[in-house]
Amino acid sequence: MFKGIKLLFTNRYVLGIFMLMSCTDAIGEVINYQRLSLMFNQAKSSSSFNDDKIVDLVSTIYSQIAYMQLIAFILSFFIANGLLRFIGIRRSLFIVPIFVGIGITLYFLTGMQQLIICLYVALYALNYSIGTPVRESLYIVTDRDVQVKSKFVIDACAVKMSRSLSHGFNYCNVQYILSAFGKRASIFANNAFMLGFCAIWLCTAYFMGKAYDAKSKEKAGE
Repeated sequence: MFKGIKLLFTNRYVLGIFMLMSCTDAIGEVINYQRLSLMFNQAKSSSSFNDDKIVDLVSTIYSQIAYMQLIAFILSFFIANGLLRFIGIRRSLFIVPIFVGIGITLYFLTGMQQLIICLYVALYALNYSIGTPVRESLYIVTDRDVQVKSKFVIDACAVKMSRSLSHGFNYCNVQYILSAFGKRASIFANNAFMLGFCAIWLCTAYFMGKAYDAKSKEKAGE
């Protein structure tokens, strides 16, 4: 485990995989929090907020998860494999961050709250069907020693650290930014957080694509 942690600081390729996974979950948790907040606020603003409304709210939340899993299945079964073979790993790294970046930018410009729900479904469906297979493919060009040591640390740490960061941001945004500066500042902070991580995600995808191609040529030369 400690050798795997050391690789994060000494091997830029391993750090790149770590960043790809971290950005995905950091943005996803903020979007998920916004989605749940939107739905609860809409339910509470209703004139007849009762037990039936709570049941409808919960069923709607789980129906969105069902749609997300169904879309992910369709993409994985019918599209993902052929798409990855056609455009290659390097270009595939940009599919999810570009799509998410466009969605966040539209939300930033229009303020359409329903976009958050669409973004949640799209982000996780694309991540399960395309993002995860692409990240796993990045390990192919590394040696066995790196695969064994780094994959455990990345899988164990990246998700937990990024989600902890996002939940910490959500807490600070509600407790301090929203209460001190108002709703507009809170929305701006959310968008800045998501767009910032999306920019990091795109930059990481660019450098990881170049590194993957270089390692593939190096391995083919052997």
